[in-house]
Amino acid sequence: MPDATYTSLGAHRPTLKNPHLLLNNTPVELSFKSRAFRKKDRVLRLSWLDRTYDYAVTGVNKGSTLRRPGVEVAIERKKNPSGKGLSSWGTATGESDAIDLALAIIFEEVDTMDLTTYAATLEVFNRAITPRRHEPMD
Repeated sequence: MPDATYTSLGAHRPTLKNPHLLLNNTPVELSFKSRAFRKKDRVLRLSWLDRTYDYAVTGVNKGSTLRRPGVEVAIERKKNPSGKGLSSWGTATGESDAIDLALAIIFEEVDTMDLTTYAATLEVFNRAITPRRHEPMD
């Protein structure tokens, strides 16, 4: 597995707010359209060396898919067989490697709520009810 470091703003769980990800001491570029509303547009785009990925969630606490050309790592959250909480179950297709698996595992621990349609709906609602702040004129 590669050496990985992920940092972001947030008190408890890592988030997508001001994220910084290093794989083997090489930065991974992360971007997403926070104001996009359609599910297909609310993906996290990752670029690392000569690789580009799309990371999408299937829903709040439901799972995710990490894709690059020829490779897909899908993780699904299901009820734990012991009956306590949820567990993550994954499959990899194509010629996946340790980098692909590491990225999928890292984002399992990141709060990716901002990638859901639910979060987009909340953002629109919050913008509608929150008054805009205007700077005082001199």
